[in-house]
Amino acid sequence: MLQKFLVCGKIFHNSPFVFPYFTFHNALNMAELEPIDILYDEAIAKHRSGDTGTAIEMLRQLLAQSPNYSLAHNALSALYSRLEKIDQAIEHAKRVCEIDPDDMFGYTVLSMLCLKNGRREEAEEALMKANQLRQAAWLKNLKEGARD
Repeated sequence: MLQKFLVCGKIFHNSPFVFPYFTFHNALNMAELEPIDILYDEAIAKHRSGDTGTAIEMLRQLLAQSPNYSLAHNALSALYSRLEKIDQAIEHAKRVCEIDPDDMFGYTVLSMLCLKNGRREEAEEALMKANQLRQAAWLKNLKEGARD
């Protein structure tokens, strides 16, 4: 889900999960930031400062206002995974896939979480979907390149 903002990625230590985040200095146009984006950015800043509990609460409040904000679901999935709350992480990873069914990254994360939790069949299904999306994107790029 690319918006009109520059989306960056941060790799967590000791975790294969990546979650996108906004930072004010990375916004393409700071004047265009919506209050919900600012709240998201503040929650991520809380996590980075070591206050993961407050970050989670802020993200949950954000989702109460905007339940389809996939970046918040993605971040909660990563944070819950780090806290070894895998069922909650899976719940938010599934929401990312529901909100943006073309997000191959969302399915990859869901697959890894399900595998970590012993849900092999669900993990394989999510990985197959991620691979289908990856292949479709590759074919689309290949076709577009042939037209140029």
